Amino acid sequence: MNYPKKLTALIHILVLAIICFMMFFPHMSAYPVIDTDETKFVSIAKEMLNYSDWINIKINGEDVFTLSPLFFWITNLFCVFLGKINLEAMRFPVSFISWAGIIILYLGLKNILTKTYAFTITLIFATCLGTLIFSRLATNDMITVIMMMTSILLSYGVILRKNRNTVLYWLGIYAFAGLSVLAGGLCPLFVIFFSVLTMHIFAGYLKEIFRPKHLLSGLLLFLFIVTPWPAIMVYKHKMLFLKESLSVYNFLKYMGIKQYAEVIGLFLLAFSPWIFSFLWIFGSKSKDTVNSVVSYFKDNSQDKLKEKWQKLRKIDKFVSLNTIVFFTSLIFAVLYGAKNTFLTFLLSNVYCLFPN
Repeated sequence: MNYPKKLTALIHILVLAIICFMMFFPHMSAYPVIDTDETKFVSIAKEMLNYSDWINIKINGEDVFTLSPLFFWITNLFCVFLGKINLEAMRFPVSFISWAGIIILYLGLKNILTKTYAFTITLIFATCLGTLIFSRLATNDMITVIMMMTSILLSYGVILRKNRNTVLYWLGIYAFAGLSVLAGGLCPLFVIFFSVLTMHIFAGYLKEIFRPKHLLSGLLLFLFIVTPWPAIMVYKHKMLFLKESLSVYNFLKYMGIKQYAEVIGLFLLAFSPWIFSFLWIFGSKSKDTVNSVVSYFKDNSQDKLKEKWQKLRKIDKFVSLNTIVFFTSLIFAVLYGAKNTFLTFLLSNVYCLFPN
C-alpha cells in the first residue's frame, strides 16, 4: 500500500474540513434573516412544521406551487431532531450539506486528476464569496448546487475513469439528478441532461447512455425519487399545481441584454476573489478552445470521435468536459433568469474545475 499518497489525501480532507467548518458554522444565529428569499424559506419551513403538513408548501396559509420541497424536508427533519425551531437550526443543514459537498468535490476530483490539483480547485470553490454567503443562509441554493455538482462529477467519473459499464455510477447520476429536481425544480435537470448528453457525444460514447442496464435502471430510480411528491400534489390540487409550477419555466420572458448582464455580474460577484484568474484563463484559452472543437468535429462519426478522444491527454479531456458544462450552465442561467442564484453558483463551481 502507498501510505504517503493515502496520508496526503487524508491531510487534504482534514484541512478542507477545518477551513469549511470555520467558514460555514460559527455564529449562525448572530445575524437576522437576509433578504426576502431567506425570509420566505424560513417562514414556509416553520409553517410546514406548525401544521404538520410535509406535502403542501404554504406561506401565510396560501399554497406556493413554484418551490420544490427538499430544502424544507431536510431542514424540518433537523429541527425535529433538535427539538427546536429557530434560525440556527434551519441554517445548520445548509451549512452541513455545503461542507459535505466540498469534501465530495475533492474526493471526486482526486480520483480523476492529481490530489494536489483536486485540493487547489476545491479550496478555490470553498473560499468563493458566493459559497461563503449561501452556505450560511436558509435557502435551497446550495443544496441544489451540491446535488447537481455530485451528479455531474459522477458523469466525469464515468467518462474519464473508464467506468462506462459501472451501473452504480449511472444510478448515482440519475439519483442526484432526481434530488436536484426535488431541490430546485426542472431547471437543474435541464443542465444535467444536456451536459451529460453533450459530454458523451463529444467523447464518442453516446451509445453508453442508451444501454438498457444504464437507462432503464437509472430512469426507474429517478422516477422513484421524483414522482411521488408531484403526483400527490396533482391529486390534491389538480391542474392548478401543473399550471403554476410550470409557469416559472417561461424562458422567453428572461431574454434580453439586461438578463445577460445580470447573470455575468452575479457570477463575477459570486466568484470573487478569483475573478481576475477566471478572466485571464477564459480570455487566454477561449480562442484555442474554439479552434480545437472545430477541428475535433471535422469527422463527426461516433467511432472517429472515440478514437480522437482516446488520444487526448487526460487534462485536455477534463477541460473539454468542463467547458461543455460551463456553457450549458451559462445558457440556462440566462434563460431561467439571473435571480435564480443556484445556477450562477454552479457556474462558479464548474469554473473551479478549469486548470489554472
